[in-house]
Amino acid sequence: MALRGLILGFCLVNIAQILAIEPSSDTYDEMYSRARDAYRSQSWPECVKQINDALKDYKFYRSTLITCRRECRGNVINENETSVTPELENMIPFFFKIIKVSNCVRICKQKNMPNRPDVAVHLDVEDDFEMRMPYDYLQFCHYKATKINYYTTPTLQPYCPTHQMKETCTHK
Repeated sequence: MALRGLILGFCLVNIAQILAIEPSSDTYDEMYSRARDAYRSQSWPECVKQINDALKDYKFYRSTLITCRRECRGNVINENETSVTPELENMIPFFFKIIKVSNCVRICKQKNMPNRPDVAVHLDVEDDFEMRMPYDYLQFCHYKATKINYYTTPTLQPYCPTHQMKETCTHK
């Protein structure tokens, strides 16, 4: 068990180093909001910076959360001793495990991301990240900042020829 915790800690440290995440109280939704503000004010270099930071933080947050969930599910499933009476545990074993996993994930998140506030992200921001919208903003901001049309590169065009940003990015 101690070995799993050591491996988890080592992996999280490596993930943070790879993604170059510095401890910050800014969350990806705040950075994304600043990026959209920069987009609206046509501050293209700031837009690129904020979106890159938001994407890095989102990846770090999601990987940490997934690691915590896996670790906690494994701990709860393998845990034989409980802190409640056997009668109560027999009545609600499913909910008991959910509560234990949830508490474990909360503690793991606090331990691995101590500077991050534990607040819910707006659903529209979460939907944007799941639909990969920050990459659309990033592509357009890069285009405006450097006047290089990344859409016309052979790596992107064959995979999404009907993409909605194509018309926006390929004009002028």
